[in-house]
Amino acid sequence: MMIEKTQHSSSELEEITKQWYHQQEQCQHVMKHLRERENIVSGADWMEYLARVYRERLAIQTVHEDLSSQPLITFEKMNQMANQLAYYLIEEKENVPISESQVMTQGDVVCLLMENCVNFIPTWGGLSKLGLTIACINTNLTSDRMKHAIELSGARAIFVSRRMLPVFEKAKHEEQEFEIATRKASIRDFKVYIVEDLIHFDNSRVLENPDRSKYRGNITGEDALFYIYTSGTTGKSKCARFSHRRFIGAGVTWSIQMDLVKDDKYYIPLPLYHGNGGVVAVSAILLVGGCCVLREKFSASNFLNDIRTFGCTATIYIGELWRYMYNTPEKENDADNPLRVAAGNGLRKDIWERVMKRFGISKIVEHYGQTEMLSAHPMINSYNRAGSCGFIPFDLWTNQKKEVLVTYDFETDSIKRDPVTGFCEIAGPGVPGEDITQIPEIYKAYNSHQDNLKKVYRDVFEKGDIWYRSGDVLKYDTDGFFYFVDRLGDSFRWKGENVSTTEVCEAITKALDHHIPLKEANVYGVQIPHCEGRAGMARLLLDHSVNVDSLDTEFLVAELKKHLPHYAIPLFLRVSTTESDKTSTLKFIKSHYQAEGFDLDKVGQDKILFLDPTTKNKYTTLSREVFQSIVEGKIRL
Repeated sequence: MMIEKTQHSSSELEEITKQWYHQQEQCQHVMKHLRERENIVSGADWMEYLARVYRERLAIQTVHEDLSSQPLITFEKMNQMANQLAYYLIEEKENVPISESQVMTQGDVVCLLMENCVNFIPTWGGLSKLGLTIACINTNLTSDRMKHAIELSGARAIFVSRRMLPVFEKAKHEEQEFEIATRKASIRDFKVYIVEDLIHFDNSRVLENPDRSKYRGNITGEDALFYIYTSGTTGKSKCARFSHRRFIGAGVTWSIQMDLVKDDKYYIPLPLYHGNGGVVAVSAILLVGGCCVLREKFSASNFLNDIRTFGCTATIYIGELWRYMYNTPEKENDADNPLRVAAGNGLRKDIWERVMKRFGISKIVEHYGQTEMLSAHPMINSYNRAGSCGFIPFDLWTNQKKEVLVTYDFETDSIKRDPVTGFCEIAGPGVPGEDITQIPEIYKAYNSHQDNLKKVYRDVFEKGDIWYRSGDVLKYDTDGFFYFVDRLGDSFRWKGENVSTTEVCEAITKALDHHIPLKEANVYGVQIPHCEGRAGMARLLLDHSVNVDSLDTEFLVAELKKHLPHYAIPLFLRVSTTESDKTSTLKFIKSHYQAEGFDLDKVGQDKILFLDPTTKNKYTTLSREVFQSIVEGKIRL
């Protein structure tokens, strides 16, 4: 197994290690101060603290065509808006007769359906002041998936922006009943609040924070501030719990890792209902007294213009955002902008340094993690090691046993166990392994007990031990840098071997980089009758200026053979003129492409190419005759 090559000298590595320990000490010091000196336990406490400290500093603004008419929200105003919403609900409960099923108390869950706008953060702040958990609903969900998300939350009410109200009304029209938690409730009984009516509620008490002990006195740092839904790239989303403590800790960690200061402006083009936009970015910049600059949806063509117009010095990314940016026509002044630091995950090694150079970014802060994840150590790479998702000093990692990588058996799709002892083996440097963390009991990653049980390994190193399983394969080098290999659900078996979709995607991109304009490559496995496992398929989106016939597949295969084992070279190419469907965080959705497979009757206008089974050195157009021969098992694959 190849170990990633060292990119830092011994003296540089020593300095990185010192910096890492210093950052940990800083985090512990700030967290202790917030907890013990400021008595901050919840997201509501955090918001009230910020209003007290930063007062008239600008906290939130949105990208708006007319700069003179855009709303500007200070820290005091943000907290007052939260108070307005909280007092509306308090007075409603005291004065308006409502059914027992609609009464909201500490610990209850409510849904929030809202686009990126200035009301989003004050809304969850107001709900948090009453001890409520906020289930952040994806604004792009279809009616069926919205129904699923609301069902999963067990919410008693939904808070909707006027902009998103038609989306919810459509779901209400198409589905008259929701199965909510353990009861059935008619959608007509589901309490709906329009946020604009609440947050601008005229109340003389907005300068006074609601009584903490009365309305959220029972809330602890371990209680859920948010339910944030997993992206659902291979199926329906799960409802992940995100605690108050994790939210506050994220702000401390990321503000330190990104070197944020109060004069920074943080450009947020990712949705606030997901972890990177709503937690990593928001918690970090507001903690230091800086400003969130919100765009409703990411736009590659407007990205740099927004950065320049609003003077943004930091941004958040995820998935293929930088790939989209890199594919925009290059201009001489691309690096002429105030952007200093970018944080997120998913920036691939092949374009990492080119992105930094082209767009003038001095620091990339890449991290590994999941919304629902429990981790013993923050895994963050703020040291510009291209391709790495995190750093933990090598000696520290190898001498602790709370979080480890264990070797994985891709044949049985399970962690490897010694046939005699039944225990697992720790993966060493350069060896891919699943990341697992020891826990004292079942970790409540989700609000579903059955989903939580699926995230647990038992008897890993001794009888009775319990470990949280990430489902992600990582590897690390002897410097202590970690590298994301693949999500187990995104791998597939072919020819008795495990194939990494990430590895194949990077190989295709690298092969075509200087040959033909490739806008995206979505790799997945498809089932073939009479064959075990799944064969590789890559759905390619070429630049509109390129004709599929100009794709030199012989060259492509030759390049892929240089970087991939034979079993990992895709058997099929699906060349399309439309982008692959994605989640709101820009991750590829693969499930329906997998279902369509290589069936010519299901792929529409897309063109299917097949790896020539005789020479195996080029792709040819898949004819109906060849398709039928594959289905009938007449062609040896």
